[in-house]
Amino acid sequence: MNLGDVISIVSPKGGVGKTSITVNLGIALVKYLYKKVIVIDTNAYAANLSFYLGMPHLPITLNDMIKWKLPAEKVTYEHESGLHVIPASLSIENEKDIINKLNLKRLINEIRRKYDYILLDSAPGMGEDVRSIIEISDEIILVTTPDTPTLLTSYKAVVFAEEHRTPLRVVINKVMGNKHELAKEEIKDALKTEIFEEIPYDFRVYEAVMRRIPALYISPTFRNHIISMASKLTGEEIKKKGIFDVIREILRL
Repeated sequence: MNLGDVISIVSPKGGVGKTSITVNLGIALVKYLYKKVIVIDTNAYAANLSFYLGMPHLPITLNDMIKWKLPAEKVTYEHESGLHVIPASLSIENEKDIINKLNLKRLINEIRRKYDYILLDSAPGMGEDVRSIIEISDEIILVTTPDTPTLLTSYKAVVFAEEHRTPLRVVINKVMGNKHELAKEEIKDALKTEIFEEIPYDFRVYEAVMRRIPALYISPTFRNHIISMASKLTGEEIKKKGIFDVIREILRL
């Protein structure tokens, strides 16, 4: 059996849309490409991935699994889309340094035969915790925005990926198309890498967060870009759904 690809989704700072992209990419891989996917919230300091999925009050978390040496199945939840989720604790009382490279590596070794893709939603920035996540990943998706301060910080992730010879894909998010933004080619030249996807700003993504639902449910534009990412990530084209595909999706067989 093949081992699932471990992909860390990172960002140079908060507010660029990293978690929205993580959860929606996971759902797109499940719903449109029929992959087995799990997303893991590795942001111990500001865990909120489960909130984006409308699952904010999950009783047992990654922190508990590590602390009490529980099996992964005890902290794995299933979203209505079929996406599997391992949340981190929302409580400030939990130990923050418990989620480290060693513990995450043990978790991944336990589950990676069960999934095609394991998506790690990291903390923002390029701190030691994020660098540790990158070290155990097969590839990186770097989410940035088209402004100079964010671009400068993004370069740190590119350098770190090169040092560890980890493939990196760059996503430019929240593109508004105004004259003050950096152009796609400028970002490409500065980071010395191809741009994986360029996603326009969409207020419905914020609406989705407030409603605690995946943004691809209500934003056709965002959904098209996320599906494009999923297709390019797998190297597979999205097939038109037949009646049996629809039935399978409904029943999640």
